[in-house]
Amino acid sequence: EAQPGDHIRKQGGDVHKGDRVLEYGAVIGPPEIAMMAAMGADNPLCFRKPRVAVISTGDELVDPSIIPEGGQIRDSNRFALAALVADAGAELHSITHAADDEAQIEQILRTAGGLDGTMPADIIVTSGGVSVGDRDFVKPVLEKLGTLDFWRVKMKPGKPIAVGRIGESLFFGLPGNPVSTMVTFELFVRPVILRMAGHSKVLRPRITATLECEALHRPGREEYVRAGVTMVNNEFVATPTGSQGSGILSSMIGANALLVIPLTAANLPAGSTVEALLLAAPESIPYDNH
Repeated sequence: EAQPGDHIRKQGGDVHKGDRVLEYGAVIGPPEIAMMAAMGADNPLCFRKPRVAVISTGDELVDPSIIPEGGQIRDSNRFALAALVADAGAELHSITHAADDEAQIEQILRTAGGLDGTMPADIIVTSGGVSVGDRDFVKPVLEKLGTLDFWRVKMKPGKPIAVGRIGESLFFGLPGNPVSTMVTFELFVRPVILRMAGHSKVLRPRITATLECEALHRPGREEYVRAGVTMVNNEFVATPTGSQGSGILSSMIGANALLVIPLTAANLPAGSTVEALLLAAPESIPYDNH
């Protein structure tokens, strides 16, 4: 038998007049969209997704569908960067490959930066062409079309990174080695995308972990070592995922962290405590408790 008041959704049963239901900087997902609709916020003020132009450079690069000939390699950077852009919550403005040709690189960067009247990207990300080789044209073209804020960072992998601006677009010239490309995107580009998208938290979480085996390091540059981090007996344990050469793409597979080795450190023996930058959510770290 129904009683008075049974099965009634009362006014104010969820939120009350004056309650704040969403904070500035909240990420908009399905619950937030539902709440905004319920509140009658049919035209909310939100940050749009940043538009990122991705450009790989190099005569040696061929499409993944092509069998490389001598002196060629399949272009992995273009697709890695596109995936990293999407993972950071941005959208692709364009995705292009440029040969080691100064005129072609200039035209592509003009278009990406909106200098020819097209819609500019918010961020331009290139791979390759920023070192000191005879056919590294990206940096000189950047200096011609825009401004170079800094070039080269004392880190490994990823020393020859160039950062500046073309028109209204931020510019990041990343190194061409595949791991260098991905690591420098993680450290330099991803936080900028998140900030531009209105996020209040833009940096990956950092933890301390115990090395399960020796980590080799030559003093002189801060090094970011690809590693797998697990939780063992309620402690984080880190194991490098293999060879740390900047062209060893396979060591990115299974790496859920970058171990930060200080530039003054020598080889770190097993059992050393290191700082680890987590590439995945802390709750996703595997447990191996005994």
